[in-house]
Amino acid sequence: MRTSWLFLLPAFVACSEPPPPQPELPKALQEPSLVDEVAEYSGRGSGRDLVDALVADVLKSDTALQHLFNDIEAQHRNHGDSTERWEDFEQKNLAYYTSAKHHAEHIADTVMRAAEFDRLRASQARYVASVLSARALDSAYMAKRSTLNDVEELVKIQRTLALMERYQKEQRSSDAVLRAELERIKALESRLRANLDQ
Repeated sequence: MRTSWLFLLPAFVACSEPPPPQPELPKALQEPSLVDEVAEYSGRGSGRDLVDALVADVLKSDTALQHLFNDIEAQHRNHGDSTERWEDFEQKNLAYYTSAKHHAEHIADTVMRAAEFDRLRASQARYVASVLSARALDSAYMAKRSTLNDVEELVKIQRTLALMERYQKEQRSSDAVLRAELERIKALESRLRANLDQ
C-alpha cells in the first residue's frame, strides 16, 4: 500500500503548477546612482529623471510603445524639415514689413511718408489675408503637438506608476531597521552629553 502511494507522488508533483516568477525589479530601481546617470531615453527633455529611467525599462518589454515613441520623435524632427520653408517665408515677410516701416519713418515729407505707410499697410493686409489658412493650419498643428506631448507624459506616468507602487510594496525597509538606527544615535548622544559635565 505504501509503495502505491509513492507511485502517485510524481504525478501529483507534476500536476501542481509552480508559482509564477516575480517580475524583475526595473534597473532604475536596482541601482541607487542610476537616477543621476540615466540617458537611455531622451524624451523631449533631458531624460535624466526616474520616470524616464523607468520608461526605458518599460520600453524594453513593450516594443509597440517603443515604436510609437520613435514615430512621435520622427514626426517632430520631420515636421521641422517639412515646414522650414514656410517658417523662413513667414519670417522674411514679417522682417520686410518691420524694416520697410522703419525706412518709411525716415521720409521727411509727411505727405509722402503717410502715403508710403498706407501702401505698406495695404500690402501687409493682403499678405496676411493670403496666408491666413496656412497660419491657421500651423496653429492647429502646434495645438495638436502640445496635446500629443501631454498624452505622452500621461502614458509615461501611468506606465511607470504601477512599477513604482510594486517597488514600494516589495522593497520597503522595515521600521525595525530605522528604529534600531534611532536607538543607536540616541545612545551616542547620551554618551556624548555625559562628557559635557566633566
